[in-house]
Amino acid sequence: MEEEDSSPLLAHDDDDVDEVDGEGIKEPKKKLDFQDPVLEAIGEFGPYQAWLCFLGFLLNLVHSWLSLSLKFVGMKTDYTCVEGDTTWDTNAEGRDECRAFSGNSSRECSQWTYDSTQFKNTIVERWGLVCERGGDGNMAQSVFFFGCLIGVFLAGLLADRLGRKPVCMGLLSTFILAGVLGGLTSSWPVWLVLRFVVGAASIGMVTVRYTIQVEMVGSSWRSWANTATSTGWVAGYMSLPVLAYCLPDMRHMEVVIGLSGLPLLLLLASCHPEFPDGFLLQER
Repeated sequence: MEEEDSSPLLAHDDDDVDEVDGEGIKEPKKKLDFQDPVLEAIGEFGPYQAWLCFLGFLLNLVHSWLSLSLKFVGMKTDYTCVEGDTTWDTNAEGRDECRAFSGNSSRECSQWTYDSTQFKNTIVERWGLVCERGGDGNMAQSVFFFGCLIGVFLAGLLADRLGRKPVCMGLLSTFILAGVLGGLTSSWPVWLVLRFVVGAASIGMVTVRYTIQVEMVGSSWRSWANTATSTGWVAGYMSLPVLAYCLPDMRHMEVVIGLSGLPLLLLLASCHPEFPDGFLLQER
C-alpha cells in the first residue's frame, strides 16, 4: 500500500501556496481577487459615478474657457494716438502711433483710441499695453501658468489632509470670486494677482475632482469615464469663440466665465458624502 505524501505543499489546499501539476511542476499561485469595499458598496459604475463624470465634463469645459480666454481677453487691436496734431500725415504709411506730433516736434504718446470693431475692453485697451508696454500682455499668460503650477501641487496636499470634496468646493469658490473680480478691477497689478489665483484654483479643482473620479469608478469603467470627462476640454475649446462672439466686451466675458462656476458649485454641494441608496446601481 502506497504511503500518502506528507509534503506540506500537497497537504494544504490554500490559495496562498503554489499549485503542482501532474508532473510535479509548480505553477504560479492564483492571485486573490481583492474588491474595494467602497466600490463593492456603490458599484463600479452607476448613477453616482455618471454624475461625477457629468460634473467633470462641465468643470473641464469651464477650465478650458479660462485657460484659452486670453486669446480674446489679451487680443491686440489697432490703436491710434489721440494726442498732438492728429491730422498730421494721417494717410502716410508706417505712421508711428507711439509718438504725438506737434508741428516739427514729437513726444511719446500716452493716450490712444482702440479699434472696437470686434472686441472692446481687452487688457491692452484697459491698461494701454502698447508701444513700450506692448510686451506686458505676454506676462499674463506666464502668471496664469505659474499659478497652475503652484495650484496643482497645493491642491493635492490639501486634498489629502482636508478631504477631496471640501478642497474641491473651496477651490471652485476661489475660482468664482477671482474670475469675477478680474473683470471688475481697474488695476493692472491686481489683475495679474487675480490671474495667478484663478489659474491655481482652476487647475486645482479639476485635479481634485479627477482624483475623486478615479477613486470612485471601477477599473473596468475608468478609461471610458476619463475619456468622457476629457471631452469637456474639447467642448470648451469649440464653444469659447461663440462665447466671445456673444460677449464682445472682455470685461463681461471674464465675469461670465467666473460666474459659470456657480451652478457647478451647487452641483458639487449636492453630492452626499454617505452615498445614499438613490445613487447606487448595484445592491449592497
